[in-house]
Amino acid sequence: MTFLWRFQSTAAPVRARAGSPLPDGRVDFDSNAPTKRSCGTAFASLDPKDRKLLLICLSAVVVLAAVMAFFGRNQNSDDNTVPSSYLTGRHGARAAYEMLQSSGYNVQRWEDRLSSLATQTDETTVVILAEPIFTSTDDVKALREIVARGGRVLLTGFMGGELAPGGDVRSPMQFQAACKLTPQGLDPLAASGEVWMVPEASWGAEQPRTRVQYNCIGAPSVVEYNVGKGRVVWWASSTPLENGSIARANDLNLFLNALGPRDGHKFYVVFCARAGADSVDRRPDRNRASHRPQLQPPQRAVARFASAGAGHAGGVS
Repeated sequence: MTFLWRFQSTAAPVRARAGSPLPDGRVDFDSNAPTKRSCGTAFASLDPKDRKLLLICLSAVVVLAAVMAFFGRNQNSDDNTVPSSYLTGRHGARAAYEMLQSSGYNVQRWEDRLSSLATQTDETTVVILAEPIFTSTDDVKALREIVARGGRVLLTGFMGGELAPGGDVRSPMQFQAACKLTPQGLDPLAASGEVWMVPEASWGAEQPRTRVQYNCIGAPSVVEYNVGKGRVVWWASSTPLENGSIARANDLNLFLNALGPRDGHKFYVVFCARAGADSVDRRPDRNRASHRPQLQPPQRAVARFASAGAGHAGGVS
């Protein structure tokens, strides 16, 4: 040890880092030697052009990561209120779709133009449009044709009412609150049982053909009416078919009764409709403004689906 210390002492003096022990055991807190390299010297050995290019690349990576984090945030979270058949969050509709599949319904997602579906519609066609988005009059014409050909259509929400043939959708009478609906009349749809919904719209009841099946504080929330050979069912929101609420009370009964008979029918899910050539249920990228209260997690709903779905094979004509 003595030899080593003498050797170091004859060498060029070395300034210790701040806070490092000195040979006599003391700690040097006064050293002004730099403790870390600055960002400016990190790329000092690089050519200025290369350094600039590297910084640009790093900036691009950061921006790309931020964009991906924004658009790729968990779409299955409960904060996403899109009732898409691909989503497993509280407001998604994947449980409803998979329940139909497992219960023997001939169901599929429609990923083409709505007008293409209209050309192959007949009396055995059932179309589901939950909270649809449309920006073209072609969608309105296509849905009219579907109903005229004898198809059955279930639409939900304000935009669903706008899209409904002969619809009379109105602004909601209440916002952001779950409502226990009151059945109206003796029709089979009104006999679904206890139903809960967060209404996002209302409906005018002046038209004689409109049959109000449920209301919320006097405002129509579930209506049904015939148009030519077809039938239209409208809900004030998609709550009863969403993962977090479909197993609450008799929401599942309302969903299945709204679809009608299972056997001999073809069911097309257009849960998040897009106008024109866009995919209709692929990328749920919007977020409705309403807040939904916690109802039931989808895990609790799955256990009830198989038996409940089988019991509604006859449905409502």
